[in-house]
Amino acid sequence: MEKQAREITNEKLTELAATISTKFFEHLPYISTNFEHNCTNNNRLRTTAGRFLIPSCNIEVNPKYYARYGQQSLHDVIKHELVHYHLYRLNLGFKHKDKDFKQLCKIVDAPRFCHQMQSPKYRYKCSKCNTEFLRMRKVNVKKYRCGKCKGSLSPSPI
Repeated sequence: MEKQAREITNEKLTELAATISTKFFEHLPYISTNFEHNCTNNNRLRTTAGRFLIPSCNIEVNPKYYARYGQQSLHDVIKHELVHYHLYRLNLGFKHKDKDFKQLCKIVDAPRFCHQMQSPKYRYKCSKCNTEFLRMRKVNVKKYRCGKCKGSLSPSPI
């Protein structure tokens, strides 16, 4: 996809992240920090709308996602990544499966999931339990098995 005119500069993204952080997280009693790092565009992201980078505490956003789904989706992605950010800075559970993460998402009305960027290209079916797995990338069926019953996988048309 070519570079969109709607793409926001990294400075504006960082400013937007700081604004969203102040608006939605500052009033919470246990959040004592504001967003003090960078929020940048990353054109290399393909299937992800955004990500929180643990060692640097920076946030990366997929500009193609913003171009496709608009301003509100960008706010939602940044808010979601800020949940990771603030929980990580507080040494609380910041992963999607953690209770702290789920609770804070609910409190600040941050989505736990976003629109899917691409449709899956590959479908695999378990030979034992007939469970179907949709994947973006090709899977080595000799190496991987069904996660439910350990049966062998075979490609099936989409």
